[in-house]
Amino acid sequence: MSIVVSRDQVEAVVEGSYGLRLVRQLVGLPPGVHSQTWLAATDDGEWVVKISDVRCDSLATLSAQCQLFDFLNSRGLQTPVVRADQSGHRVSVMGAFGTPYPVTVMRHRRLGRLAPESVTADELRHVAAQVARLHATMDEFVGKDETVADREKSENEWGRQVVGCHPSLMESPTAECFSASERSWFEATDTALLAYLDANFPDPGSLSQAVLHGDLSFEHVRMLPNRDVYFFDFGDMCWGPVAHELAQFLRGFRDVAISPDRWADLRRWLLEGYRSRRVFTTADAAAIDVFLLNRVVALAKYVLELNGDQASVSGAEAIKSAYRLAQTVLTNRSQ
Repeated sequence: MSIVVSRDQVEAVVEGSYGLRLVRQLVGLPPGVHSQTWLAATDDGEWVVKISDVRCDSLATLSAQCQLFDFLNSRGLQTPVVRADQSGHRVSVMGAFGTPYPVTVMRHRRLGRLAPESVTADELRHVAAQVARLHATMDEFVGKDETVADREKSENEWGRQVVGCHPSLMESPTAECFSASERSWFEATDTALLAYLDANFPDPGSLSQAVLHGDLSFEHVRMLPNRDVYFFDFGDMCWGPVAHELAQFLRGFRDVAISPDRWADLRRWLLEGYRSRRVFTTADAAAIDVFLLNRVVALAKYVLELNGDQASVSGAEAIKSAYRLAQTVLTNRSQ
């Protein structure tokens, strides 16, 4: 279900449901996969209005996220500050063209974005230390037990991939974006990936675990002007191995062109920063590559799912890039 709302409808919600007076027209922000966002300049400052797809983000899920934000902010971490509507609801509902959409209104913050090619050692160590602090703080969250109990969510986020991506690719129109030689290379790499995971996927119970953010990247971990670390987009939160969380972060560093030496430096800084605040064992560190490779397969499948029955050049390039990284990791592990 795509989100179909007009600017006038969103403005009516901002002023009618939230009692804010707009001082200028709403500005559309880049959409999420399952949401639309608008910047509202009002008589009470600037707010981000997020319109969600109820099939992906239910009212209960969004309300639980608001509770999480309140808790983390109360512990000195920096996450979204959500405004209640005039009825006291943290998540309201707007109807547009016969469809209900959940609405959350969050205080707009001026955020800086770090980049793998330019982040400094001190910056990344600082971010990693705050990730460790986030994990430690989540141990005290009242909703932790529910997250731990949701084994299906955990399995979906980091469970071992037992089927490769090659069969899905061959059934997808995106296969047209691969040359014959690239298809052969992809099949061979996919096969090697699955064999490595079969032989090396660890027992999660033997590793350090925590309530994980679930989608750590420089997209969702930003810097405030005072250099505090700001976390948002906890939609993939789950219980699981910390090695998976750091592997996901590390994999994302290769979404841009950086040298192998630079990537090795980023990995070292990430672990140094995390270990400065929380225990991360030798076994945890050894599991990073396994979870990284596991994530590569899952990511490729997700890209194909997003593109559906449409051939996607950008999707194909994302898959090729991920599998080139996997090939590099596999080669290094065999040496």
